[in-house]
Amino acid sequence: MRGGEQVAMKLTRELFVDAHLVRKSTGIRLVCHEPVSAGTAFVFDRPWEGPFCNYATVVHDSGKVRLYYRGLPVPKHYQGDESLCVAESTDGVQFTRLNINTYRQSGTSNNNVIIPDSKCGTHSMGIMLDSRSGVPQSERWKGIGVEQSESGSDNQLVALTSPDGIRWNRVTAGATIKNDTGHFAFDSQNVPLWSEAEGKYLVFGRTWQRGFRWISRWESIDFKSWSASKSMEFYDGDGKPVSDTHYYINQFAPYFRAPHILLGTAARFFPDRQVLSAAEANEIGIHPSYFKDTSDAVLITSRGGTRVQRDLQGVLIRPGIGAANWVSRSNYPACGIIQSANETMSMYVCRATGTPSAHLERLEWPLDRLGSVSVSTKGSFETPDMILPRADIRLNFSTSAGGHVLVSVLDTAGRQLPGFGPADAIPLIGDFLSRTILFRKTHLRQLAGRTIRLRFQIVEADIYAIEGI
Repeated sequence: MRGGEQVAMKLTRELFVDAHLVRKSTGIRLVCHEPVSAGTAFVFDRPWEGPFCNYATVVHDSGKVRLYYRGLPVPKHYQGDESLCVAESTDGVQFTRLNINTYRQSGTSNNNVIIPDSKCGTHSMGIMLDSRSGVPQSERWKGIGVEQSESGSDNQLVALTSPDGIRWNRVTAGATIKNDTGHFAFDSQNVPLWSEAEGKYLVFGRTWQRGFRWISRWESIDFKSWSASKSMEFYDGDGKPVSDTHYYINQFAPYFRAPHILLGTAARFFPDRQVLSAAEANEIGIHPSYFKDTSDAVLITSRGGTRVQRDLQGVLIRPGIGAANWVSRSNYPACGIIQSANETMSMYVCRATGTPSAHLERLEWPLDRLGSVSVSTKGSFETPDMILPRADIRLNFSTSAGGHVLVSVLDTAGRQLPGFGPADAIPLIGDFLSRTILFRKTHLRQLAGRTIRLRFQIVEADIYAIEGI
């Protein structure tokens, strides 16, 4: 298995969502953990919403959770009937529409529409909350959307800012990013974010590469001037390039408990992979042009630059039971993962798209448990060199009743440090979101500031995350 390349990294919080902490290994797998359904969070049942709502963003802000999404009652979005809508929740479980009551849409002004026309930059709009110190209040919310021509072509991206996430203004009069090459496809969600690791704003959008729907990125230091596009390069867990997958949306966002890791809950698209017959499609009321493809979602990661890893085995979200989830544009994740309780986190996915039952489903995991180093019998791995700036290390792990995790400490040459070997370690047994690594006669605080490696010997267990505290 490919290992992490970074030398002498500082150990803060790291998730096993890629092979970044796996220098060498035997008998292990990196596994994606599917979240479990926590029920319907929102139903797209208003006249200005309808079957074709999609491209959602979920943002946690000051004790509330904002939901932004596309309102679209008809299958085509070039006729002025697409809108940007907003809802809110105190717990992330159920969302309520905000009473905006400003724009007339689908025959009524009694709605939650905040931008009414797709030609104004709302189409496929991605939204971020810029909560960094020093950011002006007027620019606290930022968005990237498509400005469409009268012919309906998706020809440029525009940047918008807002003081409250409700009232939006364009950053510049002209285009932010132009479709100069003709290889871009701005008709799916374009995602802005601040990359803490790189110290710059990024936009991830859909382009084309070798006949596949692909992901490219643009960079900026001021959210006004943007670089030329850079095509992302995908690699699997063995370090081999991957180029044969359609990625319809990327949904990159900094992980809220480790923002140096960009997590993408990306939708894979399988064109012409038809599951339903015409009769089955007619029975669920799907639009005739929306049932001849399928999609699901996978977890991808980026730690800066154009490299994207898909190291975890398995998928993030399957279509699941029900004919309405085996249609063309269903199962697209909302952008953003939030903490929904003390020990759980949630993401959201658009289900039954194109049908009268279109809705947003909430999915849930235990905290930090998106992926793991998994061992079904016995296995081991070593980390790259890392600096221990603090006194303790804690693990998020689970074992079987007969399993355990043993942690030992090596120097940078791979030699065992006295007092920190497998025989000195207290076995980690059980199922804990946070458990301190302990030794019988020594303590890790003796090694604070030193560069070391960790060696894990594992029996019937999963390790999800590690944290220096």
